[in-house]
Amino acid sequence: MSFRERSMGRRLALQYMFALDHTGYDWQAGLESFWEMDPVRLTRESFKEGESPVFEADTANISRAKAWAYAKRLVEGACVNEAEISERIASALDNWSTDRLGHIERSVLRVAMSELLYGAGVPAAVVISEAVNVAKEFGAEDAPRFVNGVLDRMRKMLEADDFTSPPPRPQAPDDGEGCEEGDE
Repeated sequence: MSFRERSMGRRLALQYMFALDHTGYDWQAGLESFWEMDPVRLTRESFKEGESPVFEADTANISRAKAWAYAKRLVEGACVNEAEISERIASALDNWSTDRLGHIERSVLRVAMSELLYGAGVPAAVVISEAVNVAKEFGAEDAPRFVNGVLDRMRKMLEADDFTSPPPRPQAPDDGEGCEEGDE
């Protein structure tokens, strides 16, 4: 899978996680309908004439199927392991509670933590850099700096735990629980 496909997958995962925060839908039930909406196309159409999305160049010469597969993997990791990821994020926040996080920031952090923990060898520096870029694209002005600080703290915590290899990729539960509003 190419860098561009993973990069687009991260953006799609963020959009889906953001939507889950607002709808409370079961995370598994909405995946296919989200993809059928073609979020890349909808994002492009939301810009005014003459404007272009930051990631327009990223959509050229990539496999949407591969990008979507990567997004689904990140969403699955974030949802199946929601309790662990939320706990780890909370431990990396300095004088903040997870309740104070904006929806974009929380979604970016959850996707990045899924990738840090279950990303099959993606270097932490790449995960953090990509999360910061996604926060620049979708978040408030101070979101990139905030995301960078939290993820860098998390990286140091993981290294201190002698985190040498990620656990195996998580499997989705059969009951579809997880990543619903109120489960956090």
